Amino acid sequence: MKYANSVKYLKSFDLSGDISEISAARVAGLCRDLGKINVGPKFIHISGASASHGCALFIESIIKNAGYRVGRINTAYKFDIMKTVYIDRQIPVIDDYNKAVAAIRQIVNKKSGEIYKREEIVFVFSLMVCMLEGCEFVILEECINEYPGLFEICAPYEIAVIPSGYGKEPDTLREQKWSNTIKLVRHEVISGNQKTDTYNIISDKCRLSGTRLAIPAKAQFVPTEIDNRNVAFEYKGKSNYKIKSISLLLRDCAMTAIETVNSLRRSGIKISGNAICQGLLEAGNAGFCEIISASPLIITDISSMTEEITVLRKSLDSLSSDFEKSEKVICFGAENAREAINKLKSAHCFSPAKIYIFTPDANEELTALSEDSEAECVLLDSIKNLAELILWENREDRITVCFGEIDFIDELKKCIFDTINERQ
Repeated sequence: MKYANSVKYLKSFDLSGDISEISAARVAGLCRDLGKINVGPKFIHISGASASHGCALFIESIIKNAGYRVGRINTAYKFDIMKTVYIDRQIPVIDDYNKAVAAIRQIVNKKSGEIYKREEIVFVFSLMVCMLEGCEFVILEECINEYPGLFEICAPYEIAVIPSGYGKEPDTLREQKWSNTIKLVRHEVISGNQKTDTYNIISDKCRLSGTRLAIPAKAQFVPTEIDNRNVAFEYKGKSNYKIKSISLLLRDCAMTAIETVNSLRRSGIKISGNAICQGLLEAGNAGFCEIISASPLIITDISSMTEEITVLRKSLDSLSSDFEKSEKVICFGAENAREAINKLKSAHCFSPAKIYIFTPDANEELTALSEDSEAECVLLDSIKNLAELILWENREDRITVCFGEIDFIDELKKCIFDTINERQ
């Protein structure tokens, strides 16, 4: 089966319009018929939150540097066929891609009366690729909460990572979801800040289930060197750690990743200190406070709006001594523009001169919010137009910060780079 035909086959399944139609039991049955592909590797489950992507990339990079084969399945792109599964931080090789699709097609054809949604098929495809590639670890990065129970077919999890303090779900939803996850953990749960309500929920559930809970020791994080793109630090008395970002949120991710790896080591997995250092450094910045242009200064960030505007504002203090004098421009994706504008109005922590909002379906509420803002607001229905507007005035005293979901930021970065190349 040729690669193009494989893609066409996967896309032939309908995307789910009704979340309740996704059946974990149906997916488990398909995995069983394919040779129990949901059994074998050590699964690390990372629950949805702004910090989950950063934690996943750090953990993935460290495990790879320790010499293990590692797969990562990512729901951030809502099971986009080309962006869901990675092997050793790379997209799968075409041969295994085709083999996985051929195997799935054979089983599905035998079950002529069974109907599958595309999310289910792509998830099974991702597990099949991990099996074909011989992955010893598989990271399940559950960045969104639209597929309840789907990842549970891979339980028991070796470790569950729940980066607390940055999620946007209602408490009742988080409590139910994390209660189910904690019950399925073999060794430990790694959580975040002790001072959050999230931590209290997780701590109670771990105590009831008898599951060990580990948390990052933030008081033992000591920055030793900070420049405009990197932070070197000591953690729990050990030095030589470095990450490629000034984001405060990503520092939390790095500590959470170290605690996760320490948990693996306690369970008998061999991971050297050098693998941890190299893994943190090579993981990149995971899209948090990422500088994509120095002149003009353009920064992108995939974090949630509620916390990260303030976090990024603090991070940028170390970036430029002339920060207060600079003209600030903020860009938002449509999904969080209203929340972000309200945050800006209440926090007074950024004081942008202009706000650009990408929204193909501008509504009265959004328009009213933009008109009520003290900054100049511009609504745009094209990401390419947004990129051109960001680059229109090539001013050294301008700082542009772009917030949004990961797929929006990816497309915006591509448009910015394409526009720069066109001008050169």
